[in-house]
Amino acid sequence: MNDYNREDIIGIIQKLKRIAETGLRKNDTEQALEATAACAKIQYFWLQQFTDEELEKIVRKIAEKCPGSKYEAESNTVLFYDEPGFDLRALGIVYLKGLAMAGFRVVFITRSESKDKQPILHKALQDYDIIYEYYPMNASYSSQVRNLSSLILKYKPFAVLAHSSAFDPVWPTVFSAFSGCFERYVVNLTDHGFWLGKDSIDYVLEFRNFGASISLDHRKLPLSKLIKLPYYPYIDKAIEFQGLPFDENSRFIFTGGSLYKTLSEDHKYYRMVGTLLEEFPDLKYLYAGYGDDTDLRAMSDQFPGRVFHIKERTDLYQIMKRCTFYMNSYPVVGGLMTQYAAASGKLPLTLNHAGRANGMLIDDERAGVFFTDSEKLMNEARRLLSDEAYLAQRSQEIEQEVLTPEQFSQELRSALTQHTTSYQITHLSLNVESLHKEHAYMFNESNLYLAITQKRHKKLVRYFPLLFIKKAMNKIRKKKK
Repeated sequence: MNDYNREDIIGIIQKLKRIAETGLRKNDTEQALEATAACAKIQYFWLQQFTDEELEKIVRKIAEKCPGSKYEAESNTVLFYDEPGFDLRALGIVYLKGLAMAGFRVVFITRSESKDKQPILHKALQDYDIIYEYYPMNASYSSQVRNLSSLILKYKPFAVLAHSSAFDPVWPTVFSAFSGCFERYVVNLTDHGFWLGKDSIDYVLEFRNFGASISLDHRKLPLSKLIKLPYYPYIDKAIEFQGLPFDENSRFIFTGGSLYKTLSEDHKYYRMVGTLLEEFPDLKYLYAGYGDDTDLRAMSDQFPGRVFHIKERTDLYQIMKRCTFYMNSYPVVGGLMTQYAAASGKLPLTLNHAGRANGMLIDDERAGVFFTDSEKLMNEARRLLSDEAYLAQRSQEIEQEVLTPEQFSQELRSALTQHTTSYQITHLSLNVESLHKEHAYMFNESNLYLAITQKRHKKLVRYFPLLFIKKAMNKIRKKKK
């Protein structure tokens, strides 16, 4: 699948670093930020390392040109910086509700593009006195740095939490510029992958031992900076069911999340699902998510009228309650989806490839849904599909493996005030070579378009003219079809 060899990608990464350095020499911080963002996004997609010391150094140099100011912090004010601006996805609601329940004065900063597009979030937080601040996050990075900096000075928080994509250069720049002014936390959303900003933080909120071990071994962060804080999935049971593309009384297996998580050279995930569809003729399969659906369409051709693909849905709980069990993605496991299934009383059967599912539930062994052997997983799936009493018993037990909102809030307060929680980090010896191999296999030209040829990357056009032209031509061709 990979359209580029290793040397090609390394060459592009190094070129972007040179562009960033050129921007610094010319006092063009926007060019430096654009190149840094593009470089980080390529490394996020490619994932041949978990951090980049050269890129971290560039961020620090950019921060020197965007100095913060000293201030006397408000002892109970916490600023939550939310770059994705999602309504239900990720951990925005979970953390904001946790902070408010813990009694903090909460300032929520997110993108103005999401204003009036977060009905579920606002409903979930309607009982709390949260301060909402918006600014354009599709605008230039330098303007975002100024906006975030001004809001920090306005509210004078004692702590700022970054809840962001892995390649956002804004919060790392601001955190570096304000070093020593407030306690700097990052919510480690991408614990299995590359992310920018590891030198710009005081603490990492790790939700499991897997990510903490990568932070220790591969990001070279000290244990003193890592705080283990498992999360829980926010579930709005009142969201109206939007229906299914088949008879609602059907038995079906459900999977959700980005489709790249199911792609591998051996097509193993689809072979496992296909085997169950073959053995249980009444069974259907439903996938909710975006991405390359080539393998999914091939399976649909093999089992006509039994394989269905829908977009991401807000009524996730309603779908979960109706499925027989949840089949986790492979080789990349969906962390939040694993918890969502468990909290909904549905077993998230998971092929635990290279330990990637470790720590996603409170007690992995007791949960009994993580398998290192695919045949053992398949046998469990067969039993669940054949024994209704066993299915009911196991479904009831799995709900105990997720934190409650109250527990999360208590632990979050402890993390911010005492820099510790009830959960201790256990170091795992991980083999990450499979992660590197799989991401190298999945990397393609579209990743370069997503990383480099964004509308706001105006400074990069002169350095990658052919790539921008090619993207424009592809867009024109798609419109003509």
